[in-house]
Amino acid sequence: MSIGQKYTDVKKGAQDRMPQEKMKKPLIWGGASPSPRHLKTSISDPGTPLVGILGTGDFSRSLATGLVASLFPEEAEVTTQHQAATQADLVFVALFPEHYSTLAGLREPLVGKILVDVSNGTKINRDKQSYAEQLADIFPESSVVKGFNVISAWSLQTGPRDGSRQVRPKSSEHTTVPEKRQTDRHYYSE
Repeated sequence: MSIGQKYTDVKKGAQDRMPQEKMKKPLIWGGASPSPRHLKTSISDPGTPLVGILGTGDFSRSLATGLVASLFPEEAEVTTQHQAATQADLVFVALFPEHYSTLAGLREPLVGKILVDVSNGTKINRDKQSYAEQLADIFPESSVVKGFNVISAWSLQTGPRDGSRQVRPKSSEHTTVPEKRQTDRHYYSE
């Protein structure tokens, strides 16, 4: 099988799983509303959107620090979850999925808002709903999108980095054959 044929088969398989018309819609559309919403229509003041972050863990702190450092908000305010849900136009949900149910009291203030799920699974989940789907079930009248699933709190704090430059030591100057095998086994695990 050629690479081109393999690509065509993968592409064909993807189209079989998702209708073409859904692939053309931006991910920001969704929720229970029958018609797509544009971000501008959900923002109280398009010039100064308010961002809310629900959660106080490492990712929440890193995200808030990054936003403030980039001067995205000119000011930041610590509020209650209810105030954040009521006032914000875009809400980052930075909680462990097992705590999503504690947000059920925020359904009303989050109606029509965009929720960004930043959770990351710790194991492969093949049989259950994704965390974003679980959040969408709790908030059926909000638009839930998945984001930051490959970015750690640490990388948000430290900023982008070039790829690591690890060099495997290789040499033909081993004094004995067992010493060479031990070095090879350490780096290449025979």
